[in-house]
Amino acid sequence: MPRLKSWLSSPDHPRYLLALSLLGTIGEGAAECVPHLIEALQSANADHRVLAMQALEDLGTNARPAMPALVAALDDPTTRLRAISALGNLGLEARVAIPQLESSLTSTNRHEALVAAAALHKINTGSNGLPMLIAATGDPLLRSTAIRQLGRLGPAAAPAIDTLIDALKTEDRREPYGSPEWIRVADALHKISPTNRTAIAIIREKLRDAEGLDRLNAASRLLMFDPGEQHGIELLAEIVRSDPVAHSRLFAASVLRKGGPPARATVPALKAALTDKDPAVRRAAASALRKIEPASAE
Repeated sequence: MPRLKSWLSSPDHPRYLLALSLLGTIGEGAAECVPHLIEALQSANADHRVLAMQALEDLGTNARPAMPALVAALDDPTTRLRAISALGNLGLEARVAIPQLESSLTSTNRHEALVAAAALHKINTGSNGLPMLIAATGDPLLRSTAIRQLGRLGPAAAPAIDTLIDALKTEDRREPYGSPEWIRVADALHKISPTNRTAIAIIREKLRDAEGLDRLNAASRLLMFDPGEQHGIELLAEIVRSDPVAHSRLFAASVLRKGGPPARATVPALKAALTDKDPAVRRAAASALRKIEPASAE
């Protein structure tokens, strides 16, 4: 924080924007940075306001002193969506903003309405926010936003589990950049129900028919729900050992690192990867070994 304070001393400082972007990630000492973010929200520079609001959203309940500024930011089109989300992160303490958030539920911008629905559910679980999000998963134009917002609610969105399980089974579309849409569903479901066995069974079926990067995505999601899931571990070990694409080997090793000790069956493949021709893969394999079985990395 001391170094960031010097960077925040003036909006003209060459690292001012970098400092704003880092403030939401500093963890300890977060409360110290809130006044700087409130000040940046008053800036005529839209970039300053956007980065400050992003940091306040990331700070969660640590952004509590900024609540009046967050409410005021609802009137700024540049920061409105993140302000809604940041207020939701404050929970019941943001109840003063309920009237403005409820007005957003009827916004012509339906994506804004869904962000407001999620925020309202965080502030007041008795609101109509969660039913609205669940209903929106049935609208092809709103489905992705609704699923993302349900995931951000975490366990508080438990009533949506059955809806997301159905979506995981049936979703067969692909996102514009190529990944299957069901990946977004799985990620949201994991945030709500981290060890859901039904989801694991469905993803196993998807793995059976997957090809290329879809296999890697499916295996990584299996380990996300169960770090020791055999099918995912076997495939990731195979990818680390023999996939011709370095990025795939790197990603597989990184996923195994997250799996930790339950992924110890992959130690032989990771040890072999310590001599991979790609230095990034070698580093990822060594990092995974230290996490999975520290003695094997020595």
